[in-house]
Amino acid sequence: MSNLKVIIKPSHAPFTPDDKLQKLLDKVGVPLFSLEGRTNPKYIKFIEEHSKDGIHLSKDFYSYLVIREVNTARPWLIDEYDAAEYVQYVDYEIVNPEFNFVKMIGE
Repeated sequence: MSNLKVIIKPSHAPFTPDDKLQKLLDKVGVPLFSLEGRTNPKYIKFIEEHSKDGIHLSKDFYSYLVIREVNTARPWLIDEYDAAEYVQYVDYEIVNPEFNFVKMIGE
């Protein structure tokens, strides 16, 4: 089992980086909400060091970021409901190996 730290936005409002985070984003040049940005060690470290109780508030305080640990031994994705993001594990079974057609388990 391997864990990966990932940045997500579990709040419903749009996220606006504060000035310090924006400066880092400009310096690194990787979009925050890309997979590369969400797992970027510099961004992760910044969020960990500039969070209160694990929550990093946006510039306007209406939105926030958190870090979640993802078990990369399982397929996963970042999904959202009403603009709030969460990590979802994806379970499926192969129905037709010739066409690589799958059926989602739990549906």
